[in-house]
Amino acid sequence: MKHSGAVRLSLTTAIFFLLILSTVKAITDETGTGTTGDIGFQGTIYARQITASASGALETVGLDIHAAAGNMRLAIYSDVGGVPTALLGESASTAIAGTGFQDAAVTGVSIVATAQYWLAFQLDNSGAGPHYDNAAKYEKNQAYGAYPNPLQGSSSSNYSPHMRMTYTAAAPTPIPINIMLNWLKNKDKIWCVLIR
Repeated sequence: MKHSGAVRLSLTTAIFFLLILSTVKAITDETGTGTTGDIGFQGTIYARQITASASGALETVGLDIHAAAGNMRLAIYSDVGGVPTALLGESASTAIAGTGFQDAAVTGVSIVATAQYWLAFQLDNSGAGPHYDNAAKYEKNQAYGAYPNPLQGSSSSNYSPHMRMTYTAAAPTPIPINIMLNWLKNKDKIWCVLIR
């Protein structure tokens, strides 16, 4: 075993150090690049596939807005055989506050690393629109409102929205690492020795 170092720390500092190893971090996965923008997406659900880079708890789904107007509803679907299937979660109707990524809370969904999902959006104003590129997407004509479950739309390969999802994942603890806490004579002091 190799001693990488020994540092005399207060008990409070040592506890903080230990907590850092188990904190969570935000993960954001995006679809495509969104190099083009347009308007006129009202009355249709658009969905685009995304692959999770880690596991964690979903917090928000976001849409890259080109033209801001009205409201949006965002959602996430499961993927079965390359098709959006079960509705996993959806946001409330959310005002579009500006251009660029606009996020809405979508919670209660567990994201699994390397799994594929479909992020979806709806707009209630024909003057609003996202950034997009030309890639595979799914769409379904529907008046603005609650998302259907399952989606049961049709596929096409243009106007694929630039979207993202943000979730929290546990920060990995370096392995192998053992933390030995050796109490010294002073009850409020410890030696924190990292042994690799």
